[in-house]
Amino acid sequence: MRWLLVSALMVLLAGCQCFTRITASGSLENGVVFHAPKSSGPYVGGAALLNLAVFAVAGADSKPLWQIKGKARTEALTYGVLPSGMKQDASAARLERGRTYVVVVEGSPGGVMPGLPCRGKVSFAIGPDGAITFCYEEESACG
Repeated sequence: MRWLLVSALMVLLAGCQCFTRITASGSLENGVVFHAPKSSGPYVGGAALLNLAVFAVAGADSKPLWQIKGKARTEALTYGVLPSGMKQDASAARLERGRTYVVVVEGSPGGVMPGLPCRGKVSFAIGPDGAITFCYEEESACG
């Protein structure tokens, strides 16, 4: 009976992952910035960004416009600016006015449940003036 309980717990833990809050702000002129605030839970205390990919919504191609992988400790990063410790799998393509984009990140939660990935996702649109017109991230407002 004990073995069954331990097995069930292991299956549950293997499927667990944490989610982190990601926001987008800025403009084409000053830079589009992605934030993972320290107050976003598991990213406090030594968490690391492992993967980031930016996709165009309703684009003809499903390949990322920008994709980076590696390990970086950063609370915010600007689109197209490679943080130390990361490598580009896809160079940053030009973002365009009137388009909507999705950013997907994966990170290591630091001291909280090591080994289980943290994931986050945010959508944002760029208006005619080049500024972000809306930003949507589940269960929160974007700044």
